[in-house]
Amino acid sequence: MPLPRRSAFFGDRHTDARMRGLIARFARLGSYLTLVTAPLLAHGGRLAWLAGNALLALAVTVVIDRRRLLDRATDRQVQALLLMYGALIANGTALAGGRSAPYVLMQALPVLFAAVFFEGSARYLVAVVLAVEHSVVLRLYGSTSFGYTVVVLALCLIVAHFGAQLSDVLREALAANRAMHSVLEVSNSAVRNDRLPEIGLAAAVSLVGWDAGAVVMREGDLLPVVAMHGVSRAVHDSYLAAPMRMGGPGMSPQIVGSGEPLYISDAAGMLGPNHPLVKEAGIVCMAGVPMRYHGEIIGVLIVDSRTPRVPDEREWDRLGQVAEQLGLAMGNMRAYRREAQVSEDLRELNRRKDAFLATVSHELRTPATTITLAARTLRDADARIEPEDRAYAYELLVRRSEELSGLIESLLDEALGGSDGLRLQLAPIDWCADVERWVMIARRQTGREIALEVPAEPLTTMADPAKAERIVANLLSNAAKFSPAGSPIRCVLSADDETVTIAVSDRGPGVPAGHEDRIFDRFYQVEGEATRERGGFGIGLSLVRRFAEVHGGTVTVEDAEPGSTFVVRLPRTVVPATP
Repeated sequence: MPLPRRSAFFGDRHTDARMRGLIARFARLGSYLTLVTAPLLAHGGRLAWLAGNALLALAVTVVIDRRRLLDRATDRQVQALLLMYGALIANGTALAGGRSAPYVLMQALPVLFAAVFFEGSARYLVAVVLAVEHSVVLRLYGSTSFGYTVVVLALCLIVAHFGAQLSDVLREALAANRAMHSVLEVSNSAVRNDRLPEIGLAAAVSLVGWDAGAVVMREGDLLPVVAMHGVSRAVHDSYLAAPMRMGGPGMSPQIVGSGEPLYISDAAGMLGPNHPLVKEAGIVCMAGVPMRYHGEIIGVLIVDSRTPRVPDEREWDRLGQVAEQLGLAMGNMRAYRREAQVSEDLRELNRRKDAFLATVSHELRTPATTITLAARTLRDADARIEPEDRAYAYELLVRRSEELSGLIESLLDEALGGSDGLRLQLAPIDWCADVERWVMIARRQTGREIALEVPAEPLTTMADPAKAERIVANLLSNAAKFSPAGSPIRCVLSADDETVTIAVSDRGPGVPAGHEDRIFDRFYQVEGEATRERGGFGIGLSLVRRFAEVHGGTVTVEDAEPGSTFVVRLPRTVVPATP
């Protein structure tokens, strides 16, 4: 079906088409009614004229309806049709003579249609023309007074006025319904629609008829603006550059703090005359309401006006409705995305655990197999083995046993890491002597030369000796695994008034960009052939971070070009972190 050239009624083309159909239905029913009632109201020649009048109206209506001419008619053509029907009704009224009251009632319908269907002066112009037309037709069939014409005109204008008022109410209600529907429609797909704040804000500004607005979301102590409407990009960017804070100045912190709507009649007085919203956007007054999600305030919806005005009850109510729907939608979006992130994190952790278990199987089997083979060789052929080979076999047994012991220790550390195993057993540590001893053990286990630098003065603090040893051992083991054989490994112990620092440097490939933080995650290993060849569980560095943090310290990695430097900083006065 061809659509109208202009959606005149409520700005909705489908409603417009239905209204045009009502005009044809009214004309058809009116024509049938006139044909049926004509014998009751007229006689003789007047009856014939009245019936002919009704038949003419019916014929015109049938042609228009069957050819669907109203669907393609312009507003002026619809106005002309209503005037024609008004003339036919006036003609029927005159033919009925003294019994014309029923037809006079029908005269109100074209006036009402025009008042509801059209906008502006066209609503009242049709009423005036129909009143004049009615008086002219009556004068052709008999006398009519000036007073009668005035009364008809007044009645037509009254009908047109109430029709126009009814139309305005319905148009406004439809606009509000469409605006709310747009928010609800987008909220159904909010988890995939980042434009939700913009759409909800546009609906709010449209509903209350103000000039601009903003949506502010709560993110911890910050209140960033996530959408703005009716202002320039420069004004928007000025808000993005400096997000508001809870408890600070401004409208949003006040609304979030009180949980109540707020109206500011003097924007310049609150924001200052040089504020971009005042100086560049010309905002005079502001109104805002909180957005809630399951009772919790998650943001603020604000509308602004460039002219002085006070929101009435209807505007507050509609602003609250949009804020309610927008808060629910934004809350659902955040909850869904948090859940999706948690699910993704769990999938990643599960993948790492699977890789970890496969690595555990391989890493434990390798030294265990070597120990078994060396032991069998010594048992079955001890007398026939050369002294040098026997010494090598014993050394291999010791080294592999220590390696296996270290792997088991790492597993136990990891297993106890999430429980009471992370509670500190504080004792005095002579850092210079203990680090030298730990480095000596690492040299023997890794077979690598490790350069050590310690302060000349004694350095003793309270710490957990077992965990401190594991920190140093894991850093040195990691350096030995990921640096070429024969390349230098350097361990530096230093201190200042507040911190004990352990730095381990190697000449390996370094940490790829983007992995600087992730390498300290549980079970995380940088993908690559080198990582698989060097082995490991992927828990050594995560234990370093957890043991450092439980002391209240930190661990970071720095690019040494070539290689990497891992730096652990532990406080001299340990304040244990909460596990």
